[in-house]
Amino acid sequence: MAIYLTLLQPRGQFLTPGLREANHRGTLMPRRRVIFIQHAFYHVYNRGENKQNIFFNEDDYICFIKLMKKYYSEYKIKIISYCLMPNHFHFLINTEENTEISKCMSQLINSYVKKINKKYTRFGRLFADRFKAIHIDRDEYLMYLMRYIHRNPLEANIVNNLEKWPFSNYLEYIGKRDGEIKEWQVLQEYFETPAHYKNYVLGEEPTKPDGFDNYIFD
Repeated sequence: MAIYLTLLQPRGQFLTPGLREANHRGTLMPRRRVIFIQHAFYHVYNRGENKQNIFFNEDDYICFIKLMKKYYSEYKIKIISYCLMPNHFHFLINTEENTEISKCMSQLINSYVKKINKKYTRFGRLFADRFKAIHIDRDEYLMYLMRYIHRNPLEANIVNNLEKWPFSNYLEYIGKRDGEIKEWQVLQEYFETPAHYKNYVLGEEPTKPDGFDNYIFD
């Protein structure tokens, strides 16, 4: 596992100099309403009202993924990794060209809720609140967060083999599916091949970066 830990050392390539300097002084991003900036990474999350399901069958997951592709493409926001779970979702995104995350997420969620309400003749809230986002302002968190996102189905005991969970882009990154939603150039900064990333996700757990829990959601 030493090779993967070496590859995960902070490089600073993806972060703006000001943010990098702030973090070298030991500053951590508190959890607050995020101001989105260009050329930055964010962990985006939402879950169902009272932790209830937001996806009720396979078609619902597919519907959400189609809407996700549509709106993120329109807003030119890159999805680095994602995982849809029965009652919540995680995105790791990059605002290389556009910072209108709030508009994009609002249209995505509202469109999905309308479709679900119509399909199941339901009323009321589906999601607990507006989406949440945390700025990923340290390089060493990027790959650990991708691992965290992609391992969600395993950690929740939904599957015992991640390749059996089709509602994330883990399969794209390990070369088992030729999907549209992947940004391999990001992983190439850390892993030589898809097999290296697979070993990182499924192998011995790497050391959690200090302060990582500030970048995930309860």
